[in-house]
Amino acid sequence: MTLIVHVVAFPHMRKTDKKDMVAADTVTTRYGTHRVVFKRDVRGFVVVAPDLSGVVTWGKTITHAKEMAREAIELCIECLVEERQTHTSRRTSPASSHRRIAVPA
Repeated sequence: MTLIVHVVAFPHMRKTDKKDMVAADTVTTRYGTHRVVFKRDVRGFVVVAPDLSGVVTWGKTITHAKEMAREAIELCIECLVEERQTHTSRRTSPASSHRRIAVPA
């Protein structure tokens, strides 16, 4: 299975608003603890997991955004594990800008 990542633009987000808030926190999943960054937008909170490329989600409240981030991180890791099991012969070296995370074998 191939992990397909869609990059989504949020046209309703405005960089110049004084109400914009950026906050960092951690989310604990069944695969460990992961750093996340929240950004306030007019409808709620966008949350990104910078150590897992493509994990971007949204929630109406911080609590909802954190729960959505936990689910997105777990799904991302599960897809990566499945892809690794499917393509064990294909070896690629991680990019130097990425942090290694442990995934179950």
